[in-house]
Amino acid sequence: MKCPGSITILLAALLLSSSALAAHLVINREVPLSPRHHPEPYLITQVSNGAFIIAGSSAPGPGYPWAVRVDSNGKILWEYVDGPIGGVDGYGPLGERFYGAIDLPDQQTLLCGVKPANRGRVALLIRIRGDGSVVDKRQVDPGRPDGTVSFIGCSRWGAGFAIIGTVSGRPKGTGWLVKLDAKTDFVWQKFADYYSYGDVVEALHGGLFLISGSNHPDVTSVVKLDSAGELVASHALPADSSDWEIVHPVGLRSGVRVAYMLSQTRTDIVEFDDQLRGPERTWRLHDAGLKAALEMTDGSIVILGSQWHNAATASIAVTDRNGGSQNILLQPAYTSPWFIAAVPSGNPNELVTVRQVNGVATLAWISIR
Repeated sequence: MKCPGSITILLAALLLSSSALAAHLVINREVPLSPRHHPEPYLITQVSNGAFIIAGSSAPGPGYPWAVRVDSNGKILWEYVDGPIGGVDGYGPLGERFYGAIDLPDQQTLLCGVKPANRGRVALLIRIRGDGSVVDKRQVDPGRPDGTVSFIGCSRWGAGFAIIGTVSGRPKGTGWLVKLDAKTDFVWQKFADYYSYGDVVEALHGGLFLISGSNHPDVTSVVKLDSAGELVASHALPADSSDWEIVHPVGLRSGVRVAYMLSQTRTDIVEFDDQLRGPERTWRLHDAGLKAALEMTDGSIVILGSQWHNAATASIAVTDRNGGSQNILLQPAYTSPWFIAAVPSGNPNELVTVRQVNGVATLAWISIR
C-alpha cells in the first residue's frame, strides 16, 4: 500500500482512437480508508469546503451502513457506522449500506440508507454534525400494505431534497419518490412505475433526470420529472444495453447525457435535449467498462470502469469535445477490478476516486493530462 502523500506515475496507456487526443494518468496521492474495518465504498460526494464524503457498507458481506468524511488532503474528519462492528441485531447480517450522501449547511451531512423494520425495510435518514456526532435519525416508511423499500438514492432538488427508490409488495412493486424540504423534513410522497433509482441528477429549472427500470420489466429509460415530480418526458434506452449511468455535469443542465454499455467492447454516450429528444450527439467508446460517468471542467467526459484482460482491470476512458477518445488501463493489472466512483477534485483535469486495492478501500487523486 502506498503511504499518504506518495506519488505513483502510471504511463501505460492504450490509444484506441485515431484522434490527436493524448493523455496519461498520474496518481498524485493515495490514502487508505479505514483499513481496520475493511469497508466496501459505494459512492463519493464532494462538499463545499473541499472535503469529501465516502459512504457504503462497513464490510463487503454482512455489514452496517458506513460513511467517512475526509478533508481535501484525505485526513479523516469523522467515521460513522450505523451499528456495532460484529454485532448481531438483525441489521448488519443483511449487508446494508448507505446509498446516498449530501452536504448540508454548517458542515452537516445527510446520509441515506435502508434499514429493516417490523414489517419490511424503510428508508433511513441520518444527519451528522461536522464533528461526527449524530443530529438525528429518522425513518421514512412508504406506508403501503406489504410494501418494503428495496433500495434508495437521494439528491438535491431545488431548495430541498429527493428520495427515489423502489417499493416491493403486492400486487406488484412500484417506484417511490419522496420530497424533503430544506430541513430534510418530509413534505410528500408519490408512487409511479417510472420512479426507480438507477442514477439521478438535478436538472436546470427544478426538475430531475433519472434512470428508470420500473415502467416495464424489459425496458430501461431515462426520464425527466418536473419540480412537482410529474413525468415530463421519457426515452427508452437500447434493449441490448446494460449498465446505464447519467453523465454527472459540472453544473445544472437543461438536457442530459447518458452512458450505457452495449457490450464488453462498446460503450456509447448519448446527449438528449430538455424533452429527451434525440440523441442530439453520440460518442462511441471501445473497451470501456462503466461504473461512473462525469463531466470535467474542460468539457471532456470521463468514464470509469474496467476492461477484461483474463480478469477485470480498472480503466478510465476520456473523450474530448471533438469526439476523440482514449482508454487508459491502470497498471499493474488485476490489483483493482474497477473504479467504484469519482468526482472532480476542483483542480484542473483531476479526479478524486474511490476503489478497492487488495481489499482495502482507497481514496486516490488522479490527474489526466
